[in-house]
Amino acid sequence: MFESSSPSPGYRPLYREDIALVYAEGHERAVERARAHGLAQECTVYNDLGEAITLRLIEVVDVNEPLDEDLGGGTADLYARHFYDLDAWRRVETSLDQ
Repeated sequence: MFESSSPSPGYRPLYREDIALVYAEGHERAVERARAHGLAQECTVYNDLGEAITLRLIEVVDVNEPLDEDLGGGTADLYARHFYDLDAWRRVETSLDQ
């Protein structure tokens, strides 16, 4: 889970959830690699107005084996999330706003 922030007045923090494929021997090593992958993405960039926008890793939320073991085919299921409150999911799923 990432947070995008800025000291600019009126900037509204933006949160991003990434799902990454990590190759590792064992769960502990996978967690380490996932965290290192997230930390490597932290940065500060400047938008068109010259405002600093900082991306930082908040936490590694979950590390699991892929649902499909064969990742070399045409498609593979990597991850599934389960939840009870569909309305809460709709409130945070920004792609539905399009």
